Amino acid sequence: MDNNFEKLSEVGLAVPEILLPSRTNDIKTWAVPACDQFTQDRDFWKMLANKIGGAPSTLNMILPEVYIDDDDRAARIASIHTTMREYLHKQAGVFSLPINAGIFVERTTEHGTRRGLVAAIDLEQYDWKPEAKTLKRASEGVIPERIPPRMEIRRNAPIETPHIILLINDEEDIFFSLIEKLMRGAPHIYNSELAMGGGSVKGRLVCRKTDWSFIADYFIHAQRQAYTDFGEGNDFVFAVGDGNHSLAAAKAVWEEYKKENDGSIGLYNHPIRWALVEIENIYDSALVFEPIHRLIMGIDEECILDNLKRLPGFSCRTAQGPQELLAVSNDSAVSHNRYGFITKDKALLIETSDTNVATVQLDPLLAAAMQGAGADAKIDYIHGTHALFDYVYKNPSSVAAGILLPPFNRKNLFTTIAEHGPLPRKSFSMGEPLEKRYYVESRRISDT
Repeated sequence: MDNNFEKLSEVGLAVPEILLPSRTNDIKTWAVPACDQFTQDRDFWKMLANKIGGAPSTLNMILPEVYIDDDDRAARIASIHTTMREYLHKQAGVFSLPINAGIFVERTTEHGTRRGLVAAIDLEQYDWKPEAKTLKRASEGVIPERIPPRMEIRRNAPIETPHIILLINDEEDIFFSLIEKLMRGAPHIYNSELAMGGGSVKGRLVCRKTDWSFIADYFIHAQRQAYTDFGEGNDFVFAVGDGNHSLAAAKAVWEEYKKENDGSIGLYNHPIRWALVEIENIYDSALVFEPIHRLIMGIDEECILDNLKRLPGFSCRTAQGPQELLAVSNDSAVSHNRYGFITKDKALLIETSDTNVATVQLDPLLAAAMQGAGADAKIDYIHGTHALFDYVYKNPSSVAAGILLPPFNRKNLFTTIAEHGPLPRKSFSMGEPLEKRYYVESRRISDT
């Protein structure tokens, strides 16, 4: 057996068999944004479909989540599977011949150029559950009810095309700096602008044995370092940054397939055991992390404040207004968590001694405040500080309070997951919707 294969297997990685669009197909119409973006904006997806027209596109192989609860979901999924099979026919000319390789990806947006590695990961070494001690773990809480619709898409699909991003904890930027050196002089297998203002993307094949030997050695070392940093049972190397529910669905389909085919020859070599992902460094300067703020409705503001007083080291003072609140709470030089508490007639600055990712302590207290509240009580999740203020001040009768979260501290993510498990859902966002991963690479997962 190839020594690189064995080493990669130790850290749950594999060299994928990549499907790329043929050179006659335009990446700008082929690649579309992640399906879990623009979930309230049907016009975006209609406009994108109009731009693409009848050209081959990954848009025809995904189900945008804006449509996932529609009555015609089953028909849409059947159409997706049919399109995948049609694209696979050689006569269609959609895909080039499969290539056993990874892809070194460079994606340029307004925040710079970020780097990634497209590879296959072993779903046997991944689990999304809070108590998981696997090499690959969820970064945020997965909602079990959101998994079955995504299983319907993957189940019986001949192809997967991923928007999943796994993060690595490489503050010194060792991995991708060396990958860049290994790739120096290698030709681009694709190089294109992206649709809808998504920037540009280019990719180079990672196919030499020496490349994969370095990759395996790096992650074996990273696992040992994680053991040192986080202790026995916490030596995890990868945290899911984007696509938590899609990867959870891939895991569920694999477990389902194992159960249905127990004892069959070659079961553990079936391609559905693996999932295609892009690996990125959490410290990449072009990867922007933003907090997701909380909007609380239908509950007494004093009840919320009473619960927040249980935050470690709680203290509270009146701010001079929204601008001071924004300036103080957004000070990234402060290591402890500060929150803004906003109602129609007050702005409070809450100080704490807590240094974990902010939602770990906050969300359980908000959940406690919701207990016993009326049917109208709910928590909404808001991207952007100005949007939060707009909601509070423009809807004073229905909004109890807005909670302004501090800047997301990427340095604390792996430590917090090691100590507390996945973060509460909607703890952070990795950039704006059009900065998310676009679908380019695919991989065959079934012969049906």
